[in-house]
Amino acid sequence: MHKEGLANFYIIDKQTKRTIEIDNKKYLTEIQIDQMSTQPDMLLQYAQHLNEIFKDTIINAGSQSFHIVDPKVSAEVFVSLNGRSSQLYVSKKHDLSKIPYNLAHRNWLEPYKE
Repeated sequence: MHKEGLANFYIIDKQTKRTIEIDNKKYLTEIQIDQMSTQPDMLLQYAQHLNEIFKDTIINAGSQSFHIVDPKVSAEVFVSLNGRSSQLYVSKKHDLSKIPYNLAHRNWLEPYKE
């Protein structure tokens, strides 16, 4: 089995809905990015890590700044399996930092379409 993925992470201020796209290269190595983008457990671990980084922080965006108290960490992840076209694997609708890290059924993953 061969999987390839692309994971874009977002920090969303729950109060203002302002969204910041994360540059994964600032927080992970190339190998970590490659592995994380197709592994559900690593996606959750990275989301929780980002939540810790951005919790109760002030973001400066140009001439504006805003305070994020309790960020929503979402991701849009696309995965290709065995050379097939990529499909949506994780939707931005989930706050990945709030999903418990366990072995339960991962109902936050999008169903695979043949």
